[in-house]
Amino acid sequence: MQPQSFVTMGDSGVARRAALWLGLTIPFLGLPVGWIFMMIEDRNKQAVGRRCVAWSLVGLLIHLVLTYLLFQSVVPYVKLFTSIIGNAGKHSAGSGGSLPGLDGQ
Repeated sequence: MQPQSFVTMGDSGVARRAALWLGLTIPFLGLPVGWIFMMIEDRNKQAVGRRCVAWSLVGLLIHLVLTYLLFQSVVPYVKLFTSIIGNAGKHSAGSGGSLPGLDGQ
């Protein structure tokens, strides 16, 4: 019986946790990494790849929901800024470029 080399030894628990955190935190990277692991002939690595793909899909869903909520919270500010910029352009055409309210009026 030959001893296993350091390269072939590994902790499957660490690999599963790494797949979970990669999929949840950086799902755009975790998805292709999981696919690559699924193409390797070793069944343990394929299992890690499947976990990474599954958690990446969950992570993508979470990221999409958070992005939607972020954009929904920013829309009122964008509308406010565009109206301010639009009004400043109208006022600056006839008054020499001063913004309303800044010159004491």
